[in-house]
This record gives sequence, structure tokens and C-alpha cells, in this order.
Amino acid sequence: MLTAHLGTVSAYPVLCQILQYLRTVQHLQTVTVNEQNTGALAFYLKQGFTVSRRSPLDEQGRPFPILYLTWR
Repeated sequence: MLTAHLGTVSAYPVLCQILQYLRTVQHLQTVTVNEQNTGALAFYLKQGFTVSRRSPLDEQGRPFPILYLTWR
């Protein structure tokens, strides 16, 4: 689970609300996550996203594996 903190208040519920807004109002269907960012990956998987593909390079062509996630 992603654990981000703003002072002593956990940001997890706020992140969930923002994601819900983006999915319903902005029709967000896909996100990209650096494969090494395990916290972000766990957060998106818990929110219903699945890995649809993997690239060994990031968008700038650097060797940072990127996961493309799609909301089911």
C-alpha cells in the first residue's frame, strides 16, 4: 500500500478521492508507473488497475522500466 504523509495526516484517502475523480469525471483509463516504484504500483493495483504492458525504457529512452496499467 502507498503510504504518503502530509504532516501527521495520511494522504491515502485523499489520493483515492483524486483517483476516483479522474476516473469518473476525466475518464482516466491508463496510468504509467516506474516499475521500481513499488509503492505506487501497489496503490494502483489495489484501486483496480492491471498491468497491460511493460517497456524496458521510459518515455525519454532511458533504461528505467515502465509499466502501463489499465483500469478494469
